[in-house]
Amino acid sequence: MKKIKINKKAQSGGSNWFMISLLAAIAVLVIIFFYLWQAGGLSGFFDITQRGEINLPQRVQTCQFACTSGSYTDYCVINRDIVFNEDKEDSRNGKSYTCYQLEDHSESGLGSCPNINCDVDCVGIEEQECKDTKSCEWDADEGICI
Repeated sequence: MKKIKINKKAQSGGSNWFMISLLAAIAVLVIIFFYLWQAGGLSGFFDITQRGEINLPQRVQTCQFACTSGSYTDYCVINRDIVFNEDKEDSRNGKSYTCYQLEDHSESGLGSCPNINCDVDCVGIEEQECKDTKSCEWDADEGICI
């Protein structure tokens, strides 16, 4: 009977490729989770309002970043659940606010954003005009101004 030699080095390459792929997938999931957490998109999944944890400082920081970066959608459109204080009877706690709406609450410490004008109605604006407006963003996938 003839013995067949097996190249063991060639066989071990598959497990390395699997580990690299697994680590890359985990890294992508961590990045997505972090983005959703910062954007307030996980508030329905991990209902922070039920635990009464104050999240106003984190939300204000997110709003300041949206203002600095000039993101109209993040500042004027996206609603985030806010917990102002530990008082479970406070009617403001657990409600959704845009960054623009938070400007009206003095305890947030969020002043007006000079980079963005939330009073501009971006719906129906043509592409070039939309791109020229600081307060609107062109969604190329949808072909609309938001």
